[in-house]
Amino acid sequence: FNYMKDVLIQMEITLADQIAEVENSWRGFRLFKLVAKVPFNMFSELSDDDSIDGDAAEAAGLGGHNDSTISEPDSSVQLRFEPTDGGPLPNLGKGHYVCVKFNMEGVGMTHRNYMVAPDCDPKDGYISLNVSKRDGSLVSNCMMDDWVVGEQKVYMSPPMGSFLLMETMGEH
Repeated sequence: FNYMKDVLIQMEITLADQIAEVENSWRGFRLFKLVAKVPFNMFSELSDDDSIDGDAAEAAGLGGHNDSTISEPDSSVQLRFEPTDGGPLPNLGKGHYVCVKFNMEGVGMTHRNYMVAPDCDPKDGYISLNVSKRDGSLVSNCMMDDWVVGEQKVYMSPPMGSFLLMETMGEH
């Protein structure tokens, strides 16, 4: 058990070191402030040919193209966060995600992982996350209904990973 624990701890340290070496990245969590909530239709840019397969979308936490779990057709927002220290942001790759930690009234400190919005450009000075209001979701509904621009602060991990839906290769 101790050997396995040591191996996993070393892997985590190595990964943290690699992330911290990226220009303008950081180690651990960094404080950000919500600076904008921009409404958008998460599926407006999809043509019928581009619609997301229901099983793949559910596995990605997106719900299907016309999934009934999304409360309303226009119930999505892009949340934009600026670092409170005013420092620069690292370049973002396709499929990068961040862990967002925040204090939620009645729950306490909680965290969720979110994919960075594909149109997010670090040169703009903020990180964008697309969030949809969902039936029964305590966290995303809190983000959309309760968070006040300019007041809400969160802790955010550095962008990492490559969360991508893979296309099926060949015929079924």
